[in-house]
Amino acid sequence: MKDQTNQTPLHISCQKQSFEIAKMIVNSGNDLKLSQDGNGQTALHILAASPQKEAMELLSNILQKPYCTDSVLKTRSNRGRTALHEAVVLGNTKATSILASAKEGLLLDDQDEDGKTALHLAVEMGKDSSVLEIVDILLKQGANPLVTHKGKNILDIAKERQGENRDKLLAELRTAIKSILDNKVKASDAKTLQEWCKRKLLPSLDGDGIITSDISEEKNSDLDKIRKNEFDVMESGYLELLTGQNHHHAHLYCALAYLQSMHCDIQDVKKSIEEYLNERKSKDLHPLYILAEARIAKNESDSKSSSALLREFQKKAGEELSKKWLTEDELNSIELDHPINSDFSKSEFDDSNRNLKTSDPIQAEWNELKSKLSAEQQKPMEELLQLEGLAQVKRYALQMYIDTLADKKLKEKGHLESIGSKTMNYVFAGNPGTGKTTVGELFADLLSASGARAGHNFIKMKAQDALSMGARKFSEQLSSLIGNNKISGPPPDLRINASVEVEHNGKWYPATIIDVYAGVNSQPKTYLVKYPPPKGEEEILTKDRIRLINQNQKQDGEGGVLFLDEAYDLDPKNNKDGKLILGEIMSVAEEYRSKVTIILAGYQDDIENKLFSFNIGLASRFETIQFDDFSEDELHRIWNGLCKKYNWICDNNVSKVASRRVARGIGRKGFGNARAVRRLFEQAKTEAKRRFYADTSSNAKPTIIMEDVIGLKPSRDRNPELKSALEELDRMIGLKAVKEQVERLVSTADRNYENEIKAARIDELSLNRLFVGNPGTGKSTVAKIYGRILKSLRLLSNGDVVYKTASDFVGDAVGVSQTKTKSIIELAQGKVLVIDEAYNLDDKMYGKQALDTIVELVHNKPGEDIAVILVGYEAQIMKMIREQNPGLARRFNWENPIRFEDYTDSELGYILSSECRKQGLEVPIKVKKYAIGQISKLRALPNFGNAGLVTNRLAEAKTCMADRLIKNPNGF
Repeated sequence: MKDQTNQTPLHISCQKQSFEIAKMIVNSGNDLKLSQDGNGQTALHILAASPQKEAMELLSNILQKPYCTDSVLKTRSNRGRTALHEAVVLGNTKATSILASAKEGLLLDDQDEDGKTALHLAVEMGKDSSVLEIVDILLKQGANPLVTHKGKNILDIAKERQGENRDKLLAELRTAIKSILDNKVKASDAKTLQEWCKRKLLPSLDGDGIITSDISEEKNSDLDKIRKNEFDVMESGYLELLTGQNHHHAHLYCALAYLQSMHCDIQDVKKSIEEYLNERKSKDLHPLYILAEARIAKNESDSKSSSALLREFQKKAGEELSKKWLTEDELNSIELDHPINSDFSKSEFDDSNRNLKTSDPIQAEWNELKSKLSAEQQKPMEELLQLEGLAQVKRYALQMYIDTLADKKLKEKGHLESIGSKTMNYVFAGNPGTGKTTVGELFADLLSASGARAGHNFIKMKAQDALSMGARKFSEQLSSLIGNNKISGPPPDLRINASVEVEHNGKWYPATIIDVYAGVNSQPKTYLVKYPPPKGEEEILTKDRIRLINQNQKQDGEGGVLFLDEAYDLDPKNNKDGKLILGEIMSVAEEYRSKVTIILAGYQDDIENKLFSFNIGLASRFETIQFDDFSEDELHRIWNGLCKKYNWICDNNVSKVASRRVARGIGRKGFGNARAVRRLFEQAKTEAKRRFYADTSSNAKPTIIMEDVIGLKPSRDRNPELKSALEELDRMIGLKAVKEQVERLVSTADRNYENEIKAARIDELSLNRLFVGNPGTGKSTVAKIYGRILKSLRLLSNGDVVYKTASDFVGDAVGVSQTKTKSIIELAQGKVLVIDEAYNLDDKMYGKQALDTIVELVHNKPGEDIAVILVGYEAQIMKMIREQNPGLARRFNWENPIRFEDYTDSELGYILSSECRKQGLEVPIKVKKYAIGQISKLRALPNFGNAGLVTNRLAEAKTCMADRLIKNPNGF
């Protein structure tokens, strides 16, 4: 029963503090449901807010009831909080203690809608009078202080608090963290192992003698193979021999052997473990039992239990046995799964180490320099140093700070040197995803904070955006950085005494209009302007050389940064607007160098070839800062950072494979760096979400496994998508050579799959191919299947097929073909791009421009998320490959094209019969043989039509049949 606000009698009695009535409701014996009211609150939330003794007694009573399940206890209100969160925020110490201990700390690690645990909320929002007591309660119950929130550790959050308890709070947190680190165990390990023992119906691992001290092992070559993961359960009879002899650890060895075998599943392993426990009963267990359980937990994606058990095995077994049995990955995971989070360095909780020098020379030099700067001056540089990689950028920024301080000191001693007058325009050169845009946004603050620039305004746009707005609007944007708010181009109304700027030899100078002359006989209106002293001259100009200054704004504005991404797209050589925009950029870069910094971003060779080569004076105004591709280690850290940020569990071995896969593209133009990591992460997360959603178990956790990153094993029996695509290809008539090529591709992918997991060398796969052959041989149909195969092998992110003909790439003016081709390739990312009749691009003008652009943008390198297929007649395609851009041969594996042979007469007969069945036509075998005989006679002609001829002849036959039936409707 509920009222209109969705409140039950229990809600109402708790809110009105009628605790006797509430107690009667709770103890009534009915199967009470702790439902939510209109605010999403259960009775637990309401009681958590009450400080009264009766409320706490009722809260403890409810928690003992069977209807107070785990899911009910974790119910969130509309504010996204559990009852524990509410108690913590409101400073209710008694409720916090009761709820924190409920069901062995079930709520301690639960997060609110913003991702904060109860400990985060206590430190950040808790009432100052009770925060120390509540933090103490949470830590003693097992709350983990090493969990971070949005990149901040618990100490960072505590430092932001105000009030007299701040220092005491920091001291308590540091003590808790240090205790965890000194014991070299995770805060949650003890609880994890306790829960694991309970699930297994075992006493605690610290109980009396559950793990034997006798760790002697037989010296046996078969056992050694089990240790090295080389044991073959199909060939060896060693395990059967042990079990037949009732060996005391036989079933345990079976479990360890089964865990590594492709022939066994997890049920075989669990059955062996069960038999081992039944045999041992009250006897001591071997430490290898813990190892087996750790590997089972990993198999079931319970990485938390697996990590805790591995450390427990290492502790119980000792160094010698651990080295003998633990794999390299397990040893690495124990080492890398150190309890201290990467956000907690020793200096975070030990003030005595704050001045220790770091091994990073840039960081070390900055640590010495920043003591001379204010907190505001330090902030942007600190943010830059936290970014992954970017050594050259950080080194330059540090030098900028040093130069600024040195110039200030020089000025104080009477020198004229000042960094404010230096030209500080840059080219940010590098591949996508290296942080150019992020650093560009930081640079406005860096320049301002260092004192190199007075202002920190920031304008970001792509060159294509600038071209779309036109030179006039672009000039308005640019002028806003210097405070002029100029209107570029001919102003609508110029009056006497108006302050203006006038153009002379490509530069703009201040002036005042002193007279206006009306145009006569179709002549334009002119303006008499006067320059200020010392020049003081007068000049008559037309309005296209004058621009108005908005008098409502200061002429001397704050200054700032213009960030122009993909700057080479201005293409001033071929684009009029691009030429005008570049001219405006050059003018500002020279005249306002003390106020404005311009950053051109993009590929270095394109900027040099398309911008600097157009105007040699441009290069001297810009300093190039190289953004190198991230290393594999840096990509690994970026991947782990994404997992941490979005709270996804990911085994370290999976992380290493993911970063290694992305790292294949290092050094290639267009390599996506951090962007490529994010793309693979999102792709893996999509697969993991499906599995997580389908998992109905109560302990399901969002986990990324190996298959989410590199896909299912590329074999028909393990990969349903691959199986479906290959079966469709198998059902196609003929195409023997095509099917053999595809099988080789799948075999190579299968071999690479195994090698990739082992970190062994993998063979490069050529995704771009030449499909050559006559019409009607199934090239378009196979292209679709080819796309599905590449997607199922995780070689393409999408796998759809985009069909284009040569005419789609060709323009009717210089530069159009490049633009169209670039657009098509961008839209085909992740897909198979099929270019039919590709040989029609074989010319010396617009088609050649399209081919040159394809060579520039498509490299046929590992990690490239596109497959381009050139389709056409073999002779013409090969001629084009030989005579056009030499890069075509390297990109399309021209020595090994996929040949679509003409169908044999028998195969054409199958095609004809299949079409007849589809269309419900009864055709005598003699007619079919005759039809195929007629079609076969055309083989000698060029461009034999194959299946297309069969379809055409069948259509003609149906037309003849229709005519015959019209003439003779009652018979043949």
